[in-house]
Formats: sequence, C-alpha cells, structure tokens
Amino acid sequence: MEDDIVAKLIPILVVAFLAAIPISAQFFAYRKRKADLATIRLLVERCETVDQAALAQIAGGTRRRFRDLRRGLILLALVLPGLALAFLMESLRAQLFVLAIAGLPFTLGLVHLLFHFLLTGRDER
Repeated sequence: MEDDIVAKLIPILVVAFLAAIPISAQFFAYRKRKADLATIRLLVERCETVDQAALAQIAGGTRRRFRDLRRGLILLALVLPGLALAFLMESLRAQLFVLAIAGLPFTLGLVHLLFHFLLTGRDER
C-alpha cells in the first residue's frame, strides 16, 4: 500500500518541481518590475529627476518582440508527445481523454502565434 502511494507521488512531485521553475521566474520578474515602478513613483513624488534611459528600459520591458512566438512554438511542441501518448493507449476512452488534454496547449499555442503575427507591427507605434 505504501509503495503504491510513493509510486503515484513521484511523478506528481517531478511535475511540480518542473512547473516551479517557470512559475518562480515569472514571480521574480513581477517583483522586480513592481520594485522598479515603486522607485519611479517615489522619485516622482519627491519631485526629483527621473533618468530617461532607466525609464525607457522599464517601459520597454513590458512587451518583448518574440515572446508570443516563442511561447506558441513551445506550446505546440507539447502537443506532439500528447498525440504519441494517445496513440499508444489501447482504450478509446483514454485516447479521447489524452487528446482533450493535448488540445489545451494546442489551442493556447495557436492563440500565441496569432497574437505574434497580429501584434508584430504595433510595437513600434
């Protein structure tokens, strides 16, 4: 009984640790941006001069040029293992379940690619 619980818990922990890497990167990027904006707000409240280069760097970091393309391609790459796993299963019900799960990264990947191609020219405006 205990071996069964450990065998089920190991894949869950591996996925959780792998998910913790991008989640923590996003969290610390958010905290850094929040601290930068608080610094600028404090400088403006004290009526001090704000360095235009630093302000442009902070404002320029809001939208990266190839972020949507990169995320779209990564999400579409996650669909292929899902399809391979679905075709390896014997039960039709299990195949449909795995295909439904693989449909989420497929849809999100297409949306990111669509955003990349529709919003590419808007960065310069």
